[in-house]
Amino acid sequence: MREVIIESAICIFVGVMSLAVAVWIVASGSIVYLDGIALAIIVLTIGAFFLFNVLWSYSTGELRQVLQDRRKAEDSKSKNTDTRAA
Repeated sequence: MREVIIESAICIFVGVMSLAVAVWIVASGSIVYLDGIALAIIVLTIGAFFLFNVLWSYSTGELRQVLQDRRKAEDSKSKNTDTRAA
C-alpha cells in the first residue's frame, strides 16, 4: 500500500515539475530557439511518461483502492473519536 502511494507521489512530483519547466521555457522566451524547443519537447515527454503512470495506476484500480482504504480508515477513526467524546 505504501509503495503505491510513494510511487504515485514521486510520479506526480516529477510530472508537475516537468510541466513547470515547460511553462518556464515559454515564459522566459527560450521557446523561440532550437534549444528551447528541444528542451520543451524533452520535459513534456518525461512529464507525460510519469503522469501516465499515475493515470494507469488509477484506471487499473490500484491507486483507487488505496485511496478508498485510506478514506475508510479515516472515517472509522473519526467515528471512534466521536463516540469516545460523547
